[in-house]
Amino acid sequence: MADVLLSSIVGGGERTPATVVGLLSGGSASNTINVQVGRAALEPALSGALTAGEYKNVVSVASPGRLLVATAYRNSTVSKSVGLRITLDGVVFYDVLDAASTTSGSGPIGAGIISLNGFSLSNYHFNTLSVDIKSSVAETNGIRFAILYTLDQ
Repeated sequence: MADVLLSSIVGGGERTPATVVGLLSGGSASNTINVQVGRAALEPALSGALTAGEYKNVVSVASPGRLLVATAYRNSTVSKSVGLRITLDGVVFYDVLDAASTTSGSGPIGAGIISLNGFSLSNYHFNTLSVDIKSSVAETNGIRFAILYTLDQ
């Protein structure tokens, strides 16, 4: 089977959404997502050192592509809020700090939808992508995050 370029499938002239209607807003309940991350065979990364209430950039891409999944979740039962901010082409289109919780494996989803077997993928086009996470407490490796994106050729 021959390789097919993504751009030949989706065509050109697409625009990045400035906003997406229907996503969770600040303070909304978390989703327990660590099981779905495993089922979808996504490889989560650890947050490293976090300063309470300050965003830390975990992904920065300066090439066109597609954002498929973006999520952050608690790696422990320490009570905290988890923040997730997604910026596409310089526009913050998702920014949420969920309600404090002690449920390990729970947190916000900014792209992708939980399904029984993992995630249904989003398809947000970008020319530049930035994903940031934060915790309401100072800690090291207290958050895991999973980001899945493709780059156009």
